[in-house]
Amino acid sequence: MEDTIIEEYFQSSCSNFERKKKQVPLNIAKLAKDISAVEKEYQEALESGNKFIIKEYEKILYEDKYRLKNYKEESLLLRAPSKEDIAYRTRQLEEFPNKIADSIPEEKKLCFHGTSIMGAKNIILTGGISSGADRFGHSTSYDPPGKISVTNKDTIHTSVKDYMHLVDDFCYPAGCIFVVTAKDQEEYKNLPSGWMICNVDFRKNPERLVAIISTPENMERLTQWANEGEIDSSKVMDFDKFIRIQNNEKINTQTNIFNMMKTKEITK
Repeated sequence: MEDTIIEEYFQSSCSNFERKKKQVPLNIAKLAKDISAVEKEYQEALESGNKFIIKEYEKILYEDKYRLKNYKEESLLLRAPSKEDIAYRTRQLEEFPNKIADSIPEEKKLCFHGTSIMGAKNIILTGGISSGADRFGHSTSYDPPGKISVTNKDTIHTSVKDYMHLVDDFCYPAGCIFVVTAKDQEEYKNLPSGWMICNVDFRKNPERLVAIISTPENMERLTQWANEGEIDSSKVMDFDKFIRIQNNEKINTQTNIFNMMKTKEITK
């Protein structure tokens, strides 16, 4: 049954890939045309001298140019789907949330922030996770200034499925999960009230970045970005490696506790 599902995803994605290849240059041309139209209106606003209108057009131009730049970069990642990638991603969607719940104790205060592959690039190169309001001067999501959306080990399925685009489009690489620690026990304890924590700066607080998780396909590019962004590239890993590390730490902790208890019994 699983092989049948993978085959169905693969065939559908192959057809989708051919459509997307044709659509990319058309989308780029449309975005560029829209920018040209706004630039013309911006020039007219400059001539009118209305500072409020000028400022609004400057904001629109900035957003439109950023969108075009981002789309061009994203389109370079468009590639033919592979059965191996599809199988890995569908398996992680099914298995990873349960494995996380079993392997991570509450005292670790881990939070999970899911994002697309282009979102991950921006986060890594800028050295931290911040809200759209902080990056662009106005809100681009539900996150208010100074806050970012996260899940915990019990709700991580939301980050994996809805935010890192794990199985949304097999014609593009999957996104990433950034694993960070809450700044303190109070922040972690209050997490369920709003599912947000304060922005995290990886350069000022490198110890708070635990891992950057993605698929094997992304390991090389994420490592390169991490080096460029002056972030510890050893934090880049795939889903399976992250679970292995957590399980090993859990076993070591349990072993240490057992040895301490045994030592106490001997010295009685």
